[in-house]
Amino acid sequence: MRILLSIFRYFPTGGLQKDALRIAMAACRAGHEVVFLTTRWEGETPACPRLEIRLTPPLHAWSNMAKMAEFSRLVAQERSHGYDSELAMNRIPGAKFYFAGDECMAKAVSRKHCWLARTLFPRYRALLAQEKATLLSPETRKVLVISQRQIQDFQEVYGLPAEHFVLLPPDMDGGSLPPTEESRRQELRRQERQALGLSDDTILLLAVSSSFQLKGVDRALLAMAHLPAERRRQCHFVLIGRNDPAKFHALAQKCGLSPEEVTALPPRDSVGGLYLAADLMLHPARSEGAGSVLVEAIANGLPVICTAVCGFAPIIAPAGNPVLPEPFNQPDLDLALLRSLDTLPARKAATRAFGDQNDFCGRAPFVVKLLEDKAP
Repeated sequence: MRILLSIFRYFPTGGLQKDALRIAMAACRAGHEVVFLTTRWEGETPACPRLEIRLTPPLHAWSNMAKMAEFSRLVAQERSHGYDSELAMNRIPGAKFYFAGDECMAKAVSRKHCWLARTLFPRYRALLAQEKATLLSPETRKVLVISQRQIQDFQEVYGLPAEHFVLLPPDMDGGSLPPTEESRRQELRRQERQALGLSDDTILLLAVSSSFQLKGVDRALLAMAHLPAERRRQCHFVLIGRNDPAKFHALAQKCGLSPEEVTALPPRDSVGGLYLAADLMLHPARSEGAGSVLVEAIANGLPVICTAVCGFAPIIAPAGNPVLPEPFNQPDLDLALLRSLDTLPARKAATRAFGDQNDFCGRAPFVVKLLEDKAP
């Protein structure tokens, strides 16, 4: 089978990008040929004879939305060359399968009461138009979603039947799974903490994010700053992602934390070692279609505090992890953090047991099977 997989831009640290590559590689392992169409490729190119990374010609549009529209036209042009199946990782009208990695744009704007943005800002109007064209395209057979809330939102806005959607299982890179040997886990924990200059009794609060605003990094920093003095002295905050360290330190100081209390790390292919080194993940996101970092944390036995907007919140809640209700209230996060620190050993044990009992690496084969079953 010949499959067209499209994504606007590929970089190795993006959640949607990781999903795209895992699906492409799983399809190749199943014996299919995959054309991976993108405007830009960052990182190493997989050595796989069945996988072709194909870059589009340079886009000449000025705005991101105009570039996305141009990319959609290039995908349609490539589609005309004949493929057995197609998966679009962005809002691409006409794709047989659409991987909805983002929340429903129309519903998100409505939740935030951004009527001004809806009516006046060209970017929002263009996004809403592209979402509508993709969801209501007669060529779209299935919309692949990563949370039940997405189905509810898409149905409410666009009136689509339930059978139009496929709820995907959670997924993560197998390379981020922890070692099975306890001695190796402890060794990696010590190595990461030593590299950060942290003592054994320091509590490492971890955030994995490349967007301060969307992922609520400011909220997490404020929660640490609001801790009682004795608790706060025990903690150190680490952020990893595609961020400007200077801007992060400025934000930390604005929230009331000193430079000695926080660390900014550049992105890396796998965050597995940091999950083992950390004691608690803070992810009070303002917007999060799913939150693959939450699944990765749980799989590594790392407790999490997240907001209810995260698509994977219902998955991590059974492990005893606090899910903060909407609308967000900073005191709720402050209290959740303090209580988590007071019960940290029990929280770690419960999360570790839950992570060991569940499989979080089955999404890519699931999607490939879907593409095979629905191919002409």
